[in-house]
Amino acid sequence: MQNLSGLNDYTCQYRVSSYVFRSLPLAATGKVHSVFANSFNLWLANQLIHIGSEEDPLSCIGLTIPKTELQSILDHIEQENLVSLKHNIIFIYTVFSVFSLNLSLCKVVCLEIPRCTLQSLLRLEFEEMNLESKLGIAIDSRFTKECRILSKPHVFQEEMEAIHFLLGRGLGLTPAGDDILMGYGTTLHAFSSQWSFFSSLKKILDVQTTDISLAYLKAMINHQANEDWIRLFSAIHNNETHLKPFLLAISKKGHTSGCDSLYGMQLAISYLQAEEQT
Repeated sequence: MQNLSGLNDYTCQYRVSSYVFRSLPLAATGKVHSVFANSFNLWLANQLIHIGSEEDPLSCIGLTIPKTELQSILDHIEQENLVSLKHNIIFIYTVFSVFSLNLSLCKVVCLEIPRCTLQSLLRLEFEEMNLESKLGIAIDSRFTKECRILSKPHVFQEEMEAIHFLLGRGLGLTPAGDDILMGYGTTLHAFSSQWSFFSSLKKILDVQTTDISLAYLKAMINHQANEDWIRLFSAIHNNETHLKPFLLAISKKGHTSGCDSLYGMQLAISYLQAEEQT
């Protein structure tokens, strides 16, 4: 299992994903991509970077800063504000202020998906959660058909059709279909060496989804997941039997995003268990 240095280390208020840290150049310019109530995204060096609170799980494409500092920035920034990077310091230029985020102060945290052994306990936990009733996508006959394909051994063309159907489907900055694919791929990384799904996803990834979903899906393909997912897989790796708190923490993310991604995990587990029996 890889070094998870920094995971759950709340004594360090500034933390950055190693996936982001290692990809940034010495200098770059960009902009504020999007602003939310409790976080914001930058577009810098041709990648999306999420800035969130130290109180929340670290994003695999971002960094966390003290809540008071975050709020101060949120009170002033607007979409399209200029952003620059110079020698590990991010500068955000607003109408009245210039804010700086020093990446050298950040604890670099590895959020690479660890390899685990699949536990039968997980399937029981999912049955109790009744995720299908909490999804942010219409459950019609086509949706049921494509999800059934992903949950069982399938041929390449069927897989491509299912991915194409789900990618970009749904409302919001991360459509529900993308979240399902996210959870599905994250689970495959953790429990198997299956690569056809990722090859299929790469072929159509740039075609039909949002900037934010695209950033997270690319990170997932590169074995990265948000901190709440890494906590779940770490618990599984350590043979912990009480997994429900980790699943519930993920399920609370966004309006339906957490439940959507967990439904993808459920599909992947069904697929892997069916594969073992063939």
